[in-house]
Amino acid sequence: MRKVFVVANRHWEIREADQFGQLIFLCEIAMPKFKICEMTNSFYPKLLQSNAEDYILLSGLSVMNAIACSIFSTLHKKLNLLIHSKAKGEYEIRTVDFDALSKKYS
Repeated sequence: MRKVFVVANRHWEIREADQFGQLIFLCEIAMPKFKICEMTNSFYPKLLQSNAEDYILLSGLSVMNAIACSIFSTLHKKLNLLIHSKAKGEYEIRTVDFDALSKKYS
């Protein structure tokens, strides 16, 4: 089963995300935006449980999303995002394959 790594546990942003996999929360409480090392040290061990087919659900502070996405893409050379579209009322999947990009522009 795929995993969905939820950056911040903000209940209104994660409705129905469990249809994409098991929800794993990277952060249960709000973190100050300047505590970058604290975020990294908190997120990294959890993201070590991920595989290249799992998702990052964007939620919470931009810096928290940046840290989570950086760790995931470093681990897998790929990034799978779940982004909630308010207009459509559903999640959209976006994927960036960094290996393919590297080969394309080498």
